[in-house]
Amino acid sequence: MFDINPYFDGYLKYLLDEKEKFSYLQLTGKIEDYLVKEFCYYIYIHSKGEYAAIVNLGGKGENKIDISIITGNNINDIEIVELIEVKYFRNWHRFMPYDAKDNILTLMKAFNKQIYPVEKEKHGWFSLNKKIKKVKAMSFASFISYNENDSQIKEAYYKRILDVAKEVFFGNVLSKFNFKKIYEDLKLLLFKKELYITLRAGLWQ
Repeated sequence: MFDINPYFDGYLKYLLDEKEKFSYLQLTGKIEDYLVKEFCYYIYIHSKGEYAAIVNLGGKGENKIDISIITGNNINDIEIVELIEVKYFRNWHRFMPYDAKDNILTLMKAFNKQIYPVEKEKHGWFSLNKKIKKVKAMSFASFISYNENDSQIKEAYYKRILDVAKEVFFGNVLSKFNFKKIYEDLKLLLFKKELYITLRAGLWQ
């Protein structure tokens, strides 16, 4: 059976290895779609083509799933082995100190509706592996600051996301609400101004 965890952990290491690129992209806007597609490519490359990942899969009347991981012996024998929804949280809008934290509750409520038990045999064009019991939740959370030692505000921000998750997902079969650190307070210079950028991620299942 496909195990998402090694791929998720490996992807976070890849983001760390490419931290200059991804930290800059955090300054450009919401990068959820870019992170999703990079993860799809990571799955393909590191499984040596045994698995692929496609985005926004869903037929008429079905939810469009952010990431569906598939495998098969040929084009007519494809099976979905994992379903994942993704959300991207941020404290600022782009590189400007305009508060984006008011979106946390709204995003989390939408997240909760997307994380549901799987009780069917097919999604979109493909059959579902019977071991899939629930859509998984993958979260990324960006923190940007003009201050290098802004740890108190930063930790309060990440704690708020996790507290809202625990509140909104109450009664939902999710556990281990936490974030893994990818990179912390990475310094970039933009318009002769120093910015300190953090990215964390969680796989809630």
